[in-house]
Amino acid sequence: MEQYLDRESYNNTTEIVAAIRKVGFAVTPEMINLFPELDKMIARRHKIVHQADRELEEGKGFHKAKSINFIQVKKWIKAVDKFMAEIVRQY
Repeated sequence: MEQYLDRESYNNTTEIVAAIRKVGFAVTPEMINLFPELDKMIARRHKIVHQADRELEEGKGFHKAKSINFIQVKKWIKAVDKFMAEIVRQY
């Protein structure tokens, strides 16, 4: 299972919902409330991985990398912790 998960990647909460339902977990209202924050985090990860966290300006190429606000990172950590607590609660 760990090797499988090492190769898995989810691009949004819709894909996460499909994966957790596939393995028999329910999607709770508490999880759904976390989706906006989780989607922001996933989008930022995508920008970091695929664009080196840089904005592409038409005709000018890439600009310097954006910084990540510490408060935002704490929100993402809290959202992931709450999401995982909901999974563990069902186990």
